[in-house]
Amino acid sequence: MKKRIIFAAALAALLSGACSKVIDFTGDFTNTELVMVSQAEADSAWHIKVTQSKFFLGRDTIATIKNATFDITVNGQPVSCSPVHEGGGVYNTGIVPHCGDSLSVHVNVPGRSPISASCSIPQKPDISDVHLEWDTTCYTNQWTNYAGDTIIESYASGNVYIKFRLLDPADERNYYMVRVAYDRDGYHNYEDIWLEDDILSPIDAADEVFDLGLSEDENYGNRILFSDDRINGQKHTVSVAMSYYESWDNTTHFDGKHLVLEIYAVSRDLYLYWRTVNAAQNSDEIFSQIISEPVQVHCNVTDGIGILGGMAAAKYDVGLIGPNGQKAQ
Repeated sequence: MKKRIIFAAALAALLSGACSKVIDFTGDFTNTELVMVSQAEADSAWHIKVTQSKFFLGRDTIATIKNATFDITVNGQPVSCSPVHEGGGVYNTGIVPHCGDSLSVHVNVPGRSPISASCSIPQKPDISDVHLEWDTTCYTNQWTNYAGDTIIESYASGNVYIKFRLLDPADERNYYMVRVAYDRDGYHNYEDIWLEDDILSPIDAADEVFDLGLSEDENYGNRILFSDDRINGQKHTVSVAMSYYESWDNTTHFDGKHLVLEIYAVSRDLYLYWRTVNAAQNSDEIFSQIISEPVQVHCNVTDGIGILGGMAAAKYDVGLIGPNGQKAQ
């Protein structure tokens, strides 16, 4: 009986951002395929990563492609460019797409059949009234020495809410992604967040399309995805929540954590790619999927595997969360 497997380096490819598809497996080694992963963002340099899939039981590393050439069109017009390989199979096309642009690319690798994909860059989301609120249970405390006259350590904890108004365009399907970036002492990362929203939270378009049947909570992590299924054409207040805890001793100068809210409009293909990658990563049955039915990661590359998607961001400087459990002035 034939088993079905995740191709493109199985779990390793999924966790590194590559894409996969389901093929019949008879027990023999299968041919490798070209993999393209590209997430083109408005007003940013367009990068394309090209690699080669590997047999899921093999021990070889995923091969990167260093000699690819590209035929690119923007808004239906061929573009003369010479993408530069920056290492690891990543090419900088030298093209900066803008909202509303349509992108198409053919990737040519010597000795291989070409692969191709296309996407459109959406308009930036219409956002207003961005503000920060604290949970009323947020508190601070200080530890002192036995004499009570010297502060040894201070801490603040609670939940923080960043709220904004989203005006969703009517009569069209729209897809969104939200992140909260922070900087502290030169360190840049993304907060784990969740949606405080009874309207948006139940939506699971990936299950509707692929019938994944998974139960993991996709409403928590450092990247939250939602569609406009239930808010089409409306103004809707979105509330993004995060836990806050900071501690510092009496020798540490702590000014606060700098937060930036990022709201992306994303193409449908990119939205489904992220949703199904999340499902594959978070599934309780992820290891058993290697020998049974796998989670299918969404792809839109012709004659290969991978994703070409478009996105456009609206970014807001929320400011500093201060050590006293309040937004710093």
